[in-house]
Amino acid sequence: MEKNIHNQEIIDRYLRDELSKTELVEFNKKMFANAEFASEVKEQQELIESLNQYVKVKKIKKQLQKSHLELDQPYPLMVSRFKRNVRNLVFTSSVAATIALAAVFGSLYFAGWFDYNKNVSSYYELKKDIENLSSTQQSIWKALFTTEKKTVIKYSGTGFLISSQGYLVTNYHLVKNSDTIFITNNTDSLIKFSAKVVYKSRKADIAILKAICDSAYSFGPIPFVISQSDVTLGQDVFTLGFSKEDVVFGQGTINSLSGFKSDTIAYETSVPANPGNSGAPLLDEQGNIVGIISGRHSKNVSSTFAVKAKYLQCLINEMAADSTLEQIILPSTSSIKWLDKTDKVKKLQPYIFKVEVYQ
Repeated sequence: MEKNIHNQEIIDRYLRDELSKTELVEFNKKMFANAEFASEVKEQQELIESLNQYVKVKKIKKQLQKSHLELDQPYPLMVSRFKRNVRNLVFTSSVAATIALAAVFGSLYFAGWFDYNKNVSSYYELKKDIENLSSTQQSIWKALFTTEKKTVIKYSGTGFLISSQGYLVTNYHLVKNSDTIFITNNTDSLIKFSAKVVYKSRKADIAILKAICDSAYSFGPIPFVISQSDVTLGQDVFTLGFSKEDVVFGQGTINSLSGFKSDTIAYETSVPANPGNSGAPLLDEQGNIVGIISGRHSKNVSSTFAVKAKYLQCLINEMAADSTLEQIILPSTSSIKWLDKTDKVKKLQPYIFKVEVYQ
């Protein structure tokens, strides 16, 4: 029983990105070597996803009721089935599993998993919702309750290359739960590849992707570097992102050295941002990466938050410590440092990609 509870605790910490670099390496080794443990991780992930989906359905139901829409079948039927399935799962499980499950729910509750949406009511993620839902009663019902699974483009955002090996960076919230990811660059020669998530941090809201392409293909030398220095208050910054079908330029200043609700992982900037800017690079006047655009205040388009570049560097260092992963080779110098801004933007565009997420 103690072993099961320990497993649940370590899995819970893994899902919340709380493991240290050493613990993460050992965790991945255990996943690889122990099929039973890997199955436990998958089951807990699926449980959390089911709970999140249940919360989403309840939220949409509340919106439908507010609009006085009448569904063809009674919604409580689905809720009762969900609750009955959960009850059956709990009562048919062993005592050890029940205790472990209670521990998971307790830790999720006290860690704020179920209050997350309440806490971010003024925080707006900048992924672009591509899926257009019809306003008719029938289409809403089908979208919510059909058992037929369709892979459709769900969200789009931005990513940027950090290595000529084909590694890109974007936001974790953009690619989580994705079935398929495509990256597109709308330069003179259209480039489109599928991509996969190779490393991620939910806490820092960062995902590192790898383009899936012929090994002979070259993305060319990356012209910028990840800044190793902190920015200063009032410093000028700019970004390039796919809030439209082509790249959009935005500029502003560092308004605060902390992010939403004084979050020390991010900066607050005055750079205007819109849906589609999730994962876009935040650059200083020399063209160095100083952050990753992640969201903005829901009522202020010019109050934008960007994850600090040092947390991206931390993830890259973690990957370097894992012998099972390919080492990312970062550029050591910038080739655009002394160019004027117009020329910098021109040189940067081939390395900025639209990220399309399918589910």
